[in-house]
Amino acid sequence: MALYSIGVSHGTMTHAHLHSHTAWEVVLNTEGSGTAEIDGQRYPFSAGTIMCIPPGLVHGKESDEGFADLYFHTNSAIAAPSQDGKGPIVLQDDSDKSLEALLQLMVRLHHQDAMGNQGTVTSLHAAAMQLLNSWLAKKRLNPIVEQLQARLVESFTDPELNLGALLDKSGYTPDYVRRLFHKETGMTPGGYLTGLRVGYAKQLMDQQKHLGLSVSNIGLMCGYYDARYFSRMFRRVTGASPREYLIRQGGEMLEQ
Repeated sequence: MALYSIGVSHGTMTHAHLHSHTAWEVVLNTEGSGTAEIDGQRYPFSAGTIMCIPPGLVHGKESDEGFADLYFHTNSAIAAPSQDGKGPIVLQDDSDKSLEALLQLMVRLHHQDAMGNQGTVTSLHAAAMQLLNSWLAKKRLNPIVEQLQARLVESFTDPELNLGALLDKSGYTPDYVRRLFHKETGMTPGGYLTGLRVGYAKQLMDQQKHLGLSVSNIGLMCGYYDARYFSRMFRRVTGASPREYLIRQGGEMLEQ
């Protein structure tokens, strides 16, 4: 897996002349909107649009308002499950701008010290490719659901987390978000939150001999002030109490 180049557009551009490459080009639009021409076809783009362009395809971009891009060239092929390998692959960055964050870091490290940071840049390139391929290998969720999932992952360890407030911040009615979340994931937002917390608790208990944490401390680290409520939710998900799970894993019951 080779990274040939990485860069950022110089200022805001209104057009990019038609051109082609002998390598794959991945272009992420970071601002502005317009139309890209790729192999004679036209594709709209806006902030967050990702275009993966196979070698040899003639492409260019136009925008009345101007646009800015991050991009890299690679020898690694990208293929959507239903894609024939001949045309471009167009998708969207997630609500947290994960690909943009990776590319921004790649650009910064590459230009700060091209030789000293090369190993890190190569690893970030591999991570960017893995992220793209993982998105293409599975169905992307509705952006509203993706955004709520991201907020829950960020804050599930906070005992003060208010799920209702998160739903209100979505810009849609809480009932609509709940229904959409359940339709897309098969679980409620509350069930997803509980799954995150109990999943993390299991990870901590699996390493309890190394971490030396009591059950109440583990519960607090997973977002539960009340140890009894934590135990009840843990049993609901796993079918075992924290004590039973710890004994099964060879851990020790420590004092509170």
